[in-house]
Amino acid sequence: MARIYKEQSKYKEAMTILDMIQEHIKSSHPLYGSILFLKCTIQRVTGQHQEALTNIKKAEKILLQNKDYEHLAKVLNAVGAIYHTFSDIENALKLYQKAFKYCEKTGDLLTLMKCSGNMATIFHIQGDLNNAMKHFNIALDLSKKISHLQSYVTTSNNLGILYMDKGLFCKAKALFEEAARISKDTSTLFMWSASLSNLADIEYYMGDYKSAAKYAMHALNLSKEIEDVEGEAINNISLAKISIEQKQTLDAKLHLDAAYKIYSELNSEDGWSDYYYYLAQYFLELKEFDKALEQAQRSRDLAIKCQNSRKQAKTLRLVGIIHQHQEDFNSSIRYFDASIELLEKEEASYELTKSLYLRALSYNKLGNREAANENLLAAVVNINKIDKCKWTKKIEHGIN
Repeated sequence: MARIYKEQSKYKEAMTILDMIQEHIKSSHPLYGSILFLKCTIQRVTGQHQEALTNIKKAEKILLQNKDYEHLAKVLNAVGAIYHTFSDIENALKLYQKAFKYCEKTGDLLTLMKCSGNMATIFHIQGDLNNAMKHFNIALDLSKKISHLQSYVTTSNNLGILYMDKGLFCKAKALFEEAARISKDTSTLFMWSASLSNLADIEYYMGDYKSAAKYAMHALNLSKEIEDVEGEAINNISLAKISIEQKQTLDAKLHLDAAYKIYSELNSEDGWSDYYYYLAQYFLELKEFDKALEQAQRSRDLAIKCQNSRKQAKTLRLVGIIHQHQEDFNSSIRYFDASIELLEKEEASYELTKSLYLRALSYNKLGNREAANENLLAAVVNINKIDKCKWTKKIEHGIN
């Protein structure tokens, strides 16, 4: 009955029933682990994160005593997600890894799949693309094996984003298109919207702004239909960056304002980081450099708080670009250096390629042809490892 209430989102009733059961059974009872798992899950979903973290200490001890490794893995994975919500990704990863080991012991493929996907997400945030790809592929294979369609779509989207970050746009697009097709066919509107949003990003990177805007608008309309406010914000940001690229600043501001209104009611540091990043680009397009620098710094501060190395690198590069526009090329190089330092551990990175090329431009403006050519060559080597995009011709053209 408690599980039914949980699935119907009647969390208060579910907790009441679980409390009653817990009062009448001993901790050694086989059901005790299930009770604790359900309570932790409900506390997580209802935002009672501290209560869930307190409960987990008791749960872990009892579940270990009972050798109930299956429920222990589920609890550890759920609490890892709470730490992830707090942007404490180091502790989140430790919990996911512990849960993963218990799942390997019990053979619980569903939780193993979830743990692997969660670990991959953390590795991706940290910029460890090889480990991220390894675990996304494990999750994808498991979702096929157990015929878990929703997880297959989710993982396809996540793996596609990883391919996109590496500049493997064709592979990413194929995954997004498959995810969109499955979501549409199964009327899974939330995942359909997410897949369309990712397709908008692909077309944006490849320079097809008309298709990008079409996908983003479709995704935005779906988000509104299903009342996914965070999805609305994400798609408004997507439409804003497309508008900025096309120098349509009035449209960009409308979409940024729409995202601002939503994020003002959401506790999403990651979302705010994106908002300030594109607000900085908006001010850069208007040549309001001081405002652009202020917003870029806000974006970077939040990226640091979220421990997102990729976003940190992008905001550092953006500050470098702003200094380029101010013709302060020495300052721009310092920021490009910092951006490249964060990105250079990634193989064939799309973002690294851009930072190298932009640093080459600054060195060229300072008359340092040797350093300019060295950076340009590195950018050319990288651009040849990734699929054709809007930066390909620019980099191949050189810096003359």
